[in-house]
Amino acid sequence: MGNHFSADAIGLDVYMTSGGTDVFCEVIALAGTPVAETLWQQNLVLHFCDLERFRSGISGFDLAELPWTQTHRQEKDFFLDLLDRANHRIGWEKLHYTPTIDHNLGAFTQMLIAFHPSPTIDSDLGDWTIAPRPYFLDKCLRHTIFRGEFGCRLYDTWTQPSNAPFVWEVISTYSVDGTRNSEVVDRQVRQMPED
Repeated sequence: MGNHFSADAIGLDVYMTSGGTDVFCEVIALAGTPVAETLWQQNLVLHFCDLERFRSGISGFDLAELPWTQTHRQEKDFFLDLLDRANHRIGWEKLHYTPTIDHNLGAFTQMLIAFHPSPTIDSDLGDWTIAPRPYFLDKCLRHTIFRGEFGCRLYDTWTQPSNAPFVWEVISTYSVDGTRNSEVVDRQVRQMPED
């Protein structure tokens, strides 16, 4: 099972396994969190922080589906900068494993270079001119990436390669009220014994 990322308008497609998608998202999160300043940039990086977390194998998207705005040229430049930072292994020292992602990064970069965005109307991914919830932008103290909706993806054992050491766990406390269902109100990270 895997994901297709595409630019159907120009007939290009990049396939990644589910594991390859997880690695792709992790290196984008590491590259993007320190430089995401505008609302659109923050939403793009958050998209990769949360992508493939609970929808394994159906997380791919077409580049035209992204909520491009009137400043789509700058948005594309930022996205290309993220891919370049990932290619230069920015933040990789925080990973528990050594990624084998060069082909996916290169293929995705070439597809994005060839793609010509235009403003998107009613994207299924939402309106990226609206500020994300503030706690989504909280940064993991250890990995310095956005926690996103589901917590730091680098602590999520389901997204880590099978050979990555299992030394951390996340304990989340949820609340349920009449208007919001299962919202995270507290997160703790505990180190597990090495044996």
